[in-house]
Amino acid sequence: MARWASLIEERRRERPVLVIDAGDFSVSPETPFREVKNRYFFSAMRLLRYDAVGISGRETAAGLDVVLADARSYGIPLVNSNILTRSRKRPAATTSVIRELGGTKTLFGRRGATRIGIFSVALPGFIYRSGPNVPKTYYVVDPETAALEAVRTLRARGCTLVVAVSHLGWPASLELARDVRGIDLVLNGHRSHKATYEERIGSTAVVDTGDNEHSFTEVSVTFAGDSLLVTSADVCAIAVRNPGDPRFLELEEKYMTEMNRLTHGASARKNIR
Repeated sequence: MARWASLIEERRRERPVLVIDAGDFSVSPETPFREVKNRYFFSAMRLLRYDAVGISGRETAAGLDVVLADARSYGIPLVNSNILTRSRKRPAATTSVIRELGGTKTLFGRRGATRIGIFSVALPGFIYRSGPNVPKTYYVVDPETAALEAVRTLRARGCTLVVAVSHLGWPASLELARDVRGIDLVLNGHRSHKATYEERIGSTAVVDTGDNEHSFTEVSVTFAGDSLLVTSADVCAIAVRNPGDPRFLELEEKYMTEMNRLTHGASARKNIR
């Protein structure tokens, strides 16, 4: 993440940038030293300044209420449009976010900025199978139905670019692009390709972001009249050549120090017993 952060900061000096994560990042409740790992992971996400992070099965398995509370405390924008709480019959998380990029900052907001809407949907099976109590706690709306509503809402709020974070798998992400008009870019989670891969479905670009931790996908979007030019590339090789961001290197060092202390302490207590 330290090298990824360096590349992101380099890009931010060149052009407007959004940082989006497909999600599925949470560790299970049984993970040793879970609180410590979450604390450092969320601290790193805050330093990266994520614009949107999707939600899927790992988050519901870890306890979505807990994950959402932790994310809020660190200012991490988790989004999902099709997971509802059964008790209150309302969205379990923020359904979408809107970001404005470019333009000129004035006292009355940004002039000439591009208004971008981001939403996320997950496959019902991924959620329901994530834990025995999850189906009792959450209801998952059909992803295409939720996507139609998200697109309608975001377009009504003036978004000229709509991005869907799809935890549906590659074939279903292609179907989402085919069946739901108004999505400009689909970022697919639950990857099928080991490297960044892109297909066009009509006017929608569908990007498979590649294998976890072994690829870092950069998607460039350019307006050309009424059309969008979308290109995607795996820039992991470029990122790893960068020096690590000092803030992340310091965070990593603190994490390793704390984890070593905890693991050695746990081993000592085990030997005493």
